[in-house]
Amino acid sequence: MQQLIPAGVFYVNLRGQYESGGTRDEALADTDAARKRAYRHAGRFDAGALPRLDRANAADQFNYRLNKDGSVRSNSVEALPRGI
Repeated sequence: MQQLIPAGVFYVNLRGQYESGGTRDEALADTDAARKRAYRHAGRFDAGALPRLDRANAADQFNYRLNKDGSVRSNSVEALPRGI
């Protein structure tokens, strides 16, 4: 019998949360990056499942940062070690 182990729990704001800018040009400067940040997931996830959740290691969909050695930084509070 196989056991299903959840990789995480997430909340995605379907309306998006856009940051405001000082001017219209600032707000519209990089629309692709702004769109990615607006729909970023919030939640908690198994740091061991990260290669399956974010294959590009872009950290644009999930909130985490990596160290130079590839490990998750200790201040990335949404990425949790397995077993917590």
